[in-house]
Amino acid sequence: NFNNNQSLTSWQSEPIVVDQWQGFNVEYRMMMESSKKDYMDGVIFIKFYSNIQDAQKGENHVAIRLSKREDKSKIWDSSKLIGKVPQGVKYATLGFLVTDINVATYFLDKIELYKAEVSEDLGGFKVKKVELDDDILFPNSHGNL
Repeated sequence: NFNNNQSLTSWQSEPIVVDQWQGFNVEYRMMMESSKKDYMDGVIFIKFYSNIQDAQKGENHVAIRLSKREDKSKIWDSSKLIGKVPQGVKYATLGFLVTDINVATYFLDKIELYKAEVSEDLGGFKVKKVELDDDILFPNSHGNL
């Protein structure tokens, strides 16, 4: 839980135990002030770790989920970041990051993490696992040529 309402460039929480969680829901409220038209930056993230040592150091994260980049200037934007917790993780950290601190000022009013049951709706599509040849470095580069 984070309630601050002050200008930020970055912030990251202490490790949070997410062992046995199936999914997560991050609710946040932020505002950007920028004179640059159509500027987009500032993201909320959640990083997942398999052990407390990595979580405390911020190293070797198993996965990361990112919110959309904030794109509304001078308007408080409330939004959510929802997803499944990857298998094998025990800890997570929440955070906020700005790429270019010289273009905009950000205010984060709240960021809250909840345990959630999350299901996937693929709209009737069947999804197969992608198998990649170990010798192919960039399978989708150059138009799959």
